[in-house]
Amino acid sequence: MKIRLATRGSKLALLQAKEVAAELRKLGNRVELETVKSRGDQDPNTPLERMGVKGIFEKEVDRLILDGSAEAAVHSLKDIPYELERELEVVSVLRRAPAFDAILPVSLENIEYGATVAVGSLRRRSFLKVVRPDLVPAHIRGNMDTRVRKVLGGYARSLIGAEAAFQRLGLHGWHRLSAKMFVPSPGQGAIAVTCSGSAPSELKSQLMRICHRPTFKATLAERRIAHEIGAGCTSPLGVYSDWMANGRARVRVSVTDPTASKKVYIEKKGASPIEMVPSVVESFVTVGGLDFIRAWQRLDNPEVSMSDHTAGGHPL
Repeated sequence: MKIRLATRGSKLALLQAKEVAAELRKLGNRVELETVKSRGDQDPNTPLERMGVKGIFEKEVDRLILDGSAEAAVHSLKDIPYELERELEVVSVLRRAPAFDAILPVSLENIEYGATVAVGSLRRRSFLKVVRPDLVPAHIRGNMDTRVRKVLGGYARSLIGAEAAFQRLGLHGWHRLSAKMFVPSPGQGAIAVTCSGSAPSELKSQLMRICHRPTFKATLAERRIAHEIGAGCTSPLGVYSDWMANGRARVRVSVTDPTASKKVYIEKKGASPIEMVPSVVESFVTVGGLDFIRAWQRLDNPEVSMSDHTAGGHPL
């Protein structure tokens, strides 16, 4: 069948859409890509946490489904709100790339005292301040290839981003960060496909055939935990579920307080990540994690408490 896939037009987004298209073509489908600019792409400077809306990288892309210009849409799963608008649903999630954060080009162990590190999210900035309080976090936005060029051009000594993004862009010289020190964002590293809940069964069947069920279950648990805690897409909360060598699931959740002077970290193991959701949330609340989330939410400008900096002569 013919399937039109909506996607953002950035280099990384197109690589992800082409990965989905290749899987669907293996099943005999004819696939076309329809590109659109999201609100997040149109405003590459404002910090995400200050934009004040959900789905800033998702809404315009999914709108092509709603207006009939596409049958499905491709997203980075971490950019999709837990509760989608109207009748849309996440119908498929591909096999996950490494979910970890990574730093490029100088490792966290070797970077000089007091160096500037470009970081685009509250979560990464807060964890960085816990691990290396001497380092200066410099705000950065824009497509990942643009960020890398900016940092290698002297904006900062290193850049922290998603390992999956570095990998998909074919970059080299990055260093993986510990998932215990930098617990990834819910859904990080996974590519998701959305479609209308009332889409033809043939379309849903084709999309579901490319779904990697272990990834779907693990990321669903991550997103459900974040939702039940009340954390949004731009929250500094880290939630990561993976499968250990013995076949058991492991779930890790972490967040700092707004000053990054205190950190909550919990880790639980069990048979299924989805079955573990209630106990993980309960433990997170018991150790004070919810208090930290609420403290972040009370801030009018959450970046202020992390300190604004200027690096390489560029205003942030």
